[in-house]
Amino acid sequence: MPPGSDTYDKLLIMGGRDTSTMLHDSHMLDLSKMAWENETQPPCLPYEICNNICDGIESVPHHKVFSFGGKKGMMQYLNAVEVMDCGSQIWSTPPVDGGSPPEGREDCAWVFDAKTCSLIVFGGWANRWLGDTLKLNVSPIIGPPYACTSISPEAGPVFGNTELTIKGLRFRNGKIQVKFGTTEKNEVIAEDAQFVDSETIVVRTPNYELYGAMPLQVQVSIGGEGWTVNKMKYAYFANTAPRNCIAYGPGLLETVTASVNVPFLIQAIDTQNEKRSSGGDTFVVKVVSADGKAEGIAQVADADSGVYHASYSVPGPGKWHVHATMLDPATGEDVPIRGSPFTVSAIDALTKHRVMGAAPSKRKGATLTAVGSELVLYGGDRNGVSVLQTDGGGDWRWSAVTPDGDAPPDRTMHSATLMAGSEIVVFGGVGLQDQTELNDCYYLKRTADGW
Repeated sequence: MPPGSDTYDKLLIMGGRDTSTMLHDSHMLDLSKMAWENETQPPCLPYEICNNICDGIESVPHHKVFSFGGKKGMMQYLNAVEVMDCGSQIWSTPPVDGGSPPEGREDCAWVFDAKTCSLIVFGGWANRWLGDTLKLNVSPIIGPPYACTSISPEAGPVFGNTELTIKGLRFRNGKIQVKFGTTEKNEVIAEDAQFVDSETIVVRTPNYELYGAMPLQVQVSIGGEGWTVNKMKYAYFANTAPRNCIAYGPGLLETVTASVNVPFLIQAIDTQNEKRSSGGDTFVVKVVSADGKAEGIAQVADADSGVYHASYSVPGPGKWHVHATMLDPATGEDVPIRGSPFTVSAIDALTKHRVMGAAPSKRKGATLTAVGSELVLYGGDRNGVSVLQTDGGGDWRWSAVTPDGDAPPDRTMHSATLMAGSEIVVFGGVGLQDQTELNDCYYLKRTADGW
């Protein structure tokens, strides 16, 4: 049956016997089509059985099929209760708490009482006819007429106050309670849950510091009905301690580069000095110059793993202080993490060489090609070829050169590339003399004696 269905659309037949043999098969009849589903066989009980009673009972999100009693073999009468979830289609034997188990029997009758959420069993045969009446409370198995399907987030701090969104089926307005815990000894019930719609409930997690950080289960009750049976998992974690948190990475090295985004990581650590494995904390990074007159740009991203990706850039060289703080939910204050503020020295991203010699005139449409340690400037005006010498590790120097051979027509907007290590190929462009488009090709080669 579909999740949340309030109708029955399948008929399950299993087991039984003929005149000579016990049967161990199962069959499904599609009631909407009145056709047998021959391609899929629903699950059988793990043993041959006949004369048991079986019934489907409405449950959310999936209906449940109950089986009781019956005969196994020649004279073995059963008193077991078996349950199949129509979603997973898996049979299980749930524990029966309280009361004495009844005598095994076959051919009994039963009915489901929705008011008490109980199965009422009468009589049966166990080498004699029985006239007793039995009552089995199945509310812990089928639950109320609503169910939870997911929660978000799945973890939060132990001091609580995390907004929790519970998704489910058939929620309704009324007094909504949400229970957090693993046993009766550590259960805490939130009474202020809010109904949003038939599939959504919102609640603030209660303070759980009395019991400490642990994984637990979340259940819902509406209007005093039973708790949902499909329990959702939630984890309380120990509060993050700002002064336990650490930061590391390139952005906190002694020297960084100005005008470049430099990263570092923040690892959240809780009050038990354990690394956090989920996100949700609020970290802030602020970068201020040592004289307090300038600020950088910083950002922090939550990786939802206990690690936070921070980065920043500073506008210029000099001493800078990197402040990393965390908003302490308990006090509402920004508290520095361990080691904050961090001091870094920013250096200029660009190395500015002193350039000697007569610089070429301003131009556009020229090409600059690297040949070893020399930068060859050509085109864009009528001044031929200029070379910028960059080797030696000291000053750079411009010089005009006059290559041997016939010079090509002066041009702009051409293409140039390096071939064979020391040979520049120039192609096309626009002639400066008459503005005609060119498609010629010239070579400029570096030799031992010059160009």
